Amino acid sequence: MKVVFFSNFLNHHQLPLCEGFIKQGIDFTFVATEKIPKERLDMGYSDMNALPFVLREYESEDNKKIAEDLAKYSDIMIFGNVDEKYAIIREKSGKIIYRASERFFKKKLKYFHPLVYINVNKAHTRTKNSYLLCLSAFSKHDYNLVGAYKGRCVKWGYFPKTTVSVDIGDKKENSILWAGRMIPWKKPELLLKALKILKRKGYCFSCKFIGDGELKESLVKKAAKYGLDKEVIFTGSLDNLLVRKEMEEAEIFAFTSNREEGWGAVLNEAMASDVAVVSSSAVGSAPYLIKDGENGLIFKSGSAKDLAKKLSIYLSDKEFSKRCALNASKTLKEVWNGEEAAKRLIEFDRKLKNGEYPYYDEGPCSKA
Repeated sequence: MKVVFFSNFLNHHQLPLCEGFIKQGIDFTFVATEKIPKERLDMGYSDMNALPFVLREYESEDNKKIAEDLAKYSDIMIFGNVDEKYAIIREKSGKIIYRASERFFKKKLKYFHPLVYINVNKAHTRTKNSYLLCLSAFSKHDYNLVGAYKGRCVKWGYFPKTTVSVDIGDKKENSILWAGRMIPWKKPELLLKALKILKRKGYCFSCKFIGDGELKESLVKKAAKYGLDKEVIFTGSLDNLLVRKEMEEAEIFAFTSNREEGWGAVLNEAMASDVAVVSSSAVGSAPYLIKDGENGLIFKSGSAKDLAKKLSIYLSDKEFSKRCALNASKTLKEVWNGEEAAKRLIEFDRKLKNGEYPYYDEGPCSKA
């Protein structure tokens, strides 16, 4: 069996899925259509395009021809947001194409532009031999809205590493963590507002904000204004390994983004780190990964009051917090991981081609 995955460049959120296919003993190729951006390399990211199973399509005309053949002849083709010519080649071959996409309408204004409807509809309705691998719980809604993939939407996602190195007993008591770029749609100020509410109600806690960005200076000022100087620390940017270490030592992880957060792989990483997570309802991964009250909590997007309420539940009930943390880790280790996703897509494709019902009951490859 030959499997190909087309995307712009290989990153650490995709690597475990690629390794999952390779572990199945199949012929797997990742086609990278771009060099990894310099700014990512400057931030400490490794150049995963150098791995042996990666075809660097951008390097030569010969590689482009190989990529075309992979699109035409591979048994399974996963297609990300790259040059549409490879999707057209696949569709003309008559073979199934699995398109992987986050939600399309991250900003509501796009709903009202007729050219958006026409262009998306044209690109995604050329064939009914295509399935949407939903990289967001809201992908189905957005693509169905323009008449695409009706009855052909599959739960999917990003699958970062799930291994941890710190025992849950080493958690720092009442510790809360936020990590990400400090930009408007990540909504870090929402957590500060929630912490202000918690402090006013007499809760004891500490909170670290990891990251940099245009909002950092204003956040530092707001923390002081809210009287949170002793509780809140701003660490600046840390490399991924250090972020994971901080996750593994925290009791609670808060994810505050709005609908512009397509998937949000940081939620996978936090859940895999035995952290009690509380996530905005608008985050693309949250409805897929979190069973509210079982392996995490979901708060109403944009509501500092509801976020404070959910955080207070964890701070007040340690047994519940630990249970959610352990269940979150179990969810990632047993269901939402690269190896399991790879196995499931191979089985899904086999059943689909045999005319059988291909969908799993839950997790990757279940019906979106």
